[in-house]
Amino acid sequence: MTRRFYPPHSRGFTLLELLVVLGIIGLLIGVTAVSVSGNRGSGQLKLHTEQAIAFLRNSRNVAVASGRVQEVSLVSEELGSGLTRRPDTASIQLPEDFVLSLSLFSPASETLVTPEALLFYPDGTSSGGTLKLEQGERASIVKIQWLTGEVTLAQR
Repeated sequence: MTRRFYPPHSRGFTLLELLVVLGIIGLLIGVTAVSVSGNRGSGQLKLHTEQAIAFLRNSRNVAVASGRVQEVSLVSEELGSGLTRRPDTASIQLPEDFVLSLSLFSPASETLVTPEALLFYPDGTSSGGTLKLEQGERASIVKIQWLTGEVTLAQR
């Protein structure tokens, strides 16, 4: 039987090498956790902005399909703000740390005015305007075209 000879340096990893590798892995996990948790707020804003856009687009579609004007207005409650639609009473609710504001451009005065509601008409047009969603220092702006009733994200 022959004995194999192993050089003393080829038997495996030393304790120090294993500790260095575990330290590097720990640092990577820590950096990843911090970067992921920092983007959580912007993810919430994106999610609720997309929800508001879908609600407004659906309101336009309901107006065209039903042949009736749909009125979308802001709702402010203890638990947060939201949007509601009449006459069919559909609504969405946003968390309490969100602030909604609705404005439209008045050609007569060339200024932004705060309307009571945004209207979608059966022919696909709307009263037009801007919906602003704010969460702390971050904000999203949604534009509603008056001629086409198109709802688009203008700025995030």
